[in-house]
Amino acid sequence: MGNWEHEWSNEGTGNWEHEWSDGGFGNWEHEWSNEGASNWEHEWSDEVTGNREHEWSDEGTGNWEHEWSDDGMGNWEHEWSDEGMGNWQDEWSGEGTGNWKHEWSGEGTGNWEHEWSDEGMGNWEQSDKGMGNWEHEWSDEDTSNWEHEQSDEGAGNLEHECVGKYHLS
Repeated sequence: MGNWEHEWSNEGTGNWEHEWSDGGFGNWEHEWSNEGASNWEHEWSDEVTGNREHEWSDEGTGNWEHEWSDDGMGNWEHEWSDEGMGNWQDEWSGEGTGNWKHEWSGEGTGNWEHEWSDEGMGNWEQSDKGMGNWEHEWSDEDTSNWEHEQSDEGAGNLEHECVGKYHLS
C-alpha cells in the first residue's frame, strides 16, 4: 500500500489513480462515494467507516472477504491471509480501529511498521488527533477530507500529499 505519490503510482498495490484502477488492488473503482470515508458504496457498508462486511471479493489483494468484522471499523481480527498484501494476519488488534501496532511486516507492501501508533485508529505516530491525521495531511474534520494534501474532492484522490518524512514507498 505504498506508492501514494500523485494518486498512487499505478505500479504499486493500489492504483488509486482516478477512482482506483479496476485492475489493481480490490477493484474499488467508483465504489468510493464522494460523501465520506465510509460509503464505499455497496462494497463498503454506509453505516460506519468499517463494516466492510463481506463485500470484498477474495480476488483482490488480501482476501478481505468476510475477514472484516462487522463490529466497526477495524477489528480485522486475524482474517487477513498471510499470502496477500502486507501480511496483516493478527497484526490488527481486536480492540478497535487501528492499533496496527508495529505489526506490518517489513516484507509486505508499504512497510508501515511502527508508523502506526498503538493508541487508536490513525495516529500514524505523526499526529495523535484522531483517525488519520497524517499530520496536517489528514483533515481533522472528516475521515475523508485528506485536506488539500490529498484532493478535497473525495477520499480517493490521494495526490502527492503524504508526508515526505513518512512516505510509504
